[in-house]
Amino acid sequence: METNIVFFILSLTFFYVVVYLVLGIWFRGNRSAYVKIFLILGLSISIWTLFNGLSVLLSEELYQRIYPHYFTLACIIPSLMLLYSLHFTASKFANSRKLVTVLIVVSAVNLLVLVTNPWHREFISGFDGLLPIGGRWIPVHFIVSYVPMFAAYIILIRFIVKNIRKTPPVLFIGFAMILPIIPNIIFTFNILNPGFDITPFAFLVMVFAFSIYSIKFRLFDNRRAAFSNLFNSLSDAFLVMDSAGRVTDANPSFKKVFSALELEFFKTTADDVERFFISIAVELNPVDVLKQLASPTGEIDNAEITLMLNDRRCYYILSKNNIYERTQYAGSVIILTDITDNQQAKKMQAELEMAVEEAREANKAKSNFLSQMSHEIRTPLNAITGMTRIGKNAADTERKNYAFDKIKDATAHLLGIINDILDMSKIEANKLELSNENFVFRKMIDRISSFIGFRVNEKRQKFKVNIDNEIPLCLFGDDHRLAQVITNLLANAVKFTPELGTIDLDAQLLENIDDLCTIQFTIKDTGIGISAEQQKYLFDPFHQAESSTTRKYGGTGLGLSISKSIVGIMGGTLRVESEPDKGSTFIFTVKIMQSTAENTGENQLQTDRSQPDADGLFKGCRILLAEDVEINREIVTALLEPTQVIVDCAENGVEAVQMFSRSPEQYDLIFMDVQMPEMDGYEATHIIRALDIPAAKVIPIIAMTANVFREDIEKCLQSGMDDHIGKPIDMNELLKKMRDYMKFVP
Repeated sequence: METNIVFFILSLTFFYVVVYLVLGIWFRGNRSAYVKIFLILGLSISIWTLFNGLSVLLSEELYQRIYPHYFTLACIIPSLMLLYSLHFTASKFANSRKLVTVLIVVSAVNLLVLVTNPWHREFISGFDGLLPIGGRWIPVHFIVSYVPMFAAYIILIRFIVKNIRKTPPVLFIGFAMILPIIPNIIFTFNILNPGFDITPFAFLVMVFAFSIYSIKFRLFDNRRAAFSNLFNSLSDAFLVMDSAGRVTDANPSFKKVFSALELEFFKTTADDVERFFISIAVELNPVDVLKQLASPTGEIDNAEITLMLNDRRCYYILSKNNIYERTQYAGSVIILTDITDNQQAKKMQAELEMAVEEAREANKAKSNFLSQMSHEIRTPLNAITGMTRIGKNAADTERKNYAFDKIKDATAHLLGIINDILDMSKIEANKLELSNENFVFRKMIDRISSFIGFRVNEKRQKFKVNIDNEIPLCLFGDDHRLAQVITNLLANAVKFTPELGTIDLDAQLLENIDDLCTIQFTIKDTGIGISAEQQKYLFDPFHQAESSTTRKYGGTGLGLSISKSIVGIMGGTLRVESEPDKGSTFIFTVKIMQSTAENTGENQLQTDRSQPDADGLFKGCRILLAEDVEINREIVTALLEPTQVIVDCAENGVEAVQMFSRSPEQYDLIFMDVQMPEMDGYEATHIIRALDIPAAKVIPIIAMTANVFREDIEKCLQSGMDDHIGKPIDMNELLKKMRDYMKFVP
């Protein structure tokens, strides 16, 4: 009897304790599904235990009255245990309505089986171990009771095994789970039977353990759930360490970004974290800051660090805040905020500001350039208009010839400026191309020397040329562009070298590999020299030297930039060595093929020496000139007058087609302007070539136009023209083209 009283008192005590805990949890204000199912389970087990305790003291009559309630609770507790285990482990099935419905049905079936079975009294009062008893529904009771219970145990055991390293106190729940099993086995198998079933009491102790664990870890606290959701949803990377410097938690952002750390909770230490971040930190970062990560008392306040992640430079704000509980150090939280986008935005902003500044400087340089170009263009124009008036008013022939010579010089100078501007435009548009042909190297040098010789003689300078004998006689390349570079550099040398100074041109063969020659040119002068500051911008377009130098010597400032671009296209480099008042040396290289054509040099030299006189050269021939501008028609007619060729003029493309259609056999050549009213030269050429006349297929058609870009020349050839002559017209080029295409020339 004393044992029964003790058991009853313990049951009653635990009943009140659990009820107190349950009500305390309820009145905290948390109404989550997890709390509700725990409260129902706790109250059910508490009342079940109370009824079980009363059974050892009450009379048979009173016991019969509470018996149905006792079994009602015994039937629903297994289902409640399964549902609670799902909530405790945060399973995705915890809030499943279908599962709750199934568990309600299972509990109802369990209760129905016991109530309707004639052996239910014997089951509780006369059951002696595992002896066979009557009643076919008893096995159903075992199934619907133990299957949910064992399922609950399996779920909880898996959770404990999975989280034992992360949260060692969860093992406390494992020991609590064993308590109901032991007395149930004792009662069922009649082992050390105390005379009454203590299973409900053991369940009550288990609920008590669950309550203590849940309160300690704030499983019933709304704030914990809120903070947990917030912790997991933050984009910043969070890492939590305990007082022993062991990593206890990390949010998904940290695990994703810093997966290379290979976190293993309670095994990864602060020293591991420190070494990891130092290993991926950029060298410029303060290592002392990162060393605070492993210090128990060290804190980091918004330090900017740069890390190398996946071969990408990333920028972070690093903070380390220590946690204290009742003034005692309890651990720390490390926070990393990704500011890479902000840093990149700042970098882009800085680059944009730099680009804007460069654009301003470029616009300023172009404005200065246009101002200088205006001066450079107007100067020869002033000479042309002035000398035209002087020549017109001059009475004697000598005075007129003097004016014409000056007009010729000014025109050549103006044409050079325009060509430089056009070349620069083509360079900026990446449309500067080379026209490769066979040429005699020494003849090209002689032509340049002859051109420069006039200027050298005017300033009484000494000009020396040294040509390496190893350079092949004939080369295959663009001699016009190569001559342009050499002429630009020599012209600058003459311009900036005072009277009686010296200018040297040296050409050396550096190598000849498979007929690809690398030739180095050196132009040296004893001129005014170039400062180191001026050399920084010497080859930049739209940049010139000091304004005083520009005003004194003139020039567009484009020659060197154009020369550098041409040299680059020809596979070489251009550089300068100079000091103020000590002269300048320009050195450049080009790669150019050795010509494989037989006797090219001799043939070209012979052709050049035997150039015939133009007088009467094309007597008896007739050409058709399609030109809409009257003065241009007059100029061509006058230039060709000594050749005694007959010139018929058409003012537009329509008239040119009509004139050729009427008398196709009488014309030996057609000069076709491109831009004309009514019908342009392209369409006129296309129509002529399409005529059903034999002569229309073979008549030479040469474009005579101011459109001189490479694409303009190609467009003329694609339209059916045979060749191209640029304006202003070079008389020598004009005669050469006529000799090449007119079949009646002897």
